[in-house]
Amino acid sequence: MISYVKGMLTEKSPNHAIIENNGLGYYLIISANSYQALPDVGEGVVLHTYLQVASQSDQMNLYGFSQKEEYDLFKTLISISGIGARGAIKILSGISPRRFAEVVASEDVAFLTKLPGIGKKSAQRIIVELREKLPALTDKKQAVPGIDSDRAEEVIQALMTLGMNAQESRRAIEKVIQTAGAKEAKVLPTEEIIRRALTAGR
Repeated sequence: MISYVKGMLTEKSPNHAIIENNGLGYYLIISANSYQALPDVGEGVVLHTYLQVASQSDQMNLYGFSQKEEYDLFKTLISISGIGARGAIKILSGISPRRFAEVVASEDVAFLTKLPGIGKKSAQRIIVELREKLPALTDKKQAVPGIDSDRAEEVIQALMTLGMNAQESRRAIEKVIQTAGAKEAKVLPTEEIIRRALTAGR
């Protein structure tokens, strides 16, 4: 079993990445969220992986994940009847693992049905099967030194909505904190941190 792939990113798109290692190029199917977290082509990268072997055709598909939480949620999703690997990737492209856990915990069927491939019955089944398994994800925050985790999560999500990926967002926030100083950063309004981070990230 392949647990992860580490090497140079040679190609990326919102649904796949190719990583070169020792002369071999690994083609990985990824979610849009993992795509947002990828570095530039030519840089080093590590992706958690899941190898799927189709029993009928012997076809192998390698799935890649930028975060361990996304990998764990993927494995949980494919354990549910009616959700395959491709379907799980589509779901992960539309929502973060932490947000998914919050939606399941609140039993928000209407929200789940907005995700690709999930109807009302599937949403209800997901809630029944996963509500006891996912709460731990809701406690995991985006860590950025110098700012509390709740604000960091809020700012990162806002910046990603505005076109930055998670890695770029964290770097931009760190620049804001470094420039402002730790004391000033603690009292800055969240909106101001977002504004300064956008400027720092350009």
